[in-house]
Amino acid sequence: KKRIPGKKRNKKKYKFQEYLEKSVIANKTVIPITQECDVCNINYDIVYDLDKRLEDLSLVGRTVGLDFDKPRSIKKTPKQRRRSFYSQLSMDQLEKIADIFKTDFVLFGYKFEFYK
Repeated sequence: KKRIPGKKRNKKKYKFQEYLEKSVIANKTVIPITQECDVCNINYDIVYDLDKRLEDLSLVGRTVGLDFDKPRSIKKTPKQRRRSFYSQLSMDQLEKIADIFKTDFVLFGYKFEFYK
């Protein structure tokens, strides 16, 4: 591998809790989607909830002219995966996240109780 002069690699891997504390809560380098773009003023043709069954995604693909391979089975659903990550957080951290992303929670139908 060719190394780029002057570029340092951060080999430290953060745990989910550390990432949220440093990047979201403290530094606010991750911001709500409602601040990132103007989602309410876009005329969408399709909106798909990725928490739904993966098999249903092929319907979206056909609608836009794509043919997806049959989805592989997954060990955990997206909801189960999120629960396992967010269960690592304290109630204080969860409340800070919910406060930062409160507009997204409302807009996208997230329920704070799910993350407790």
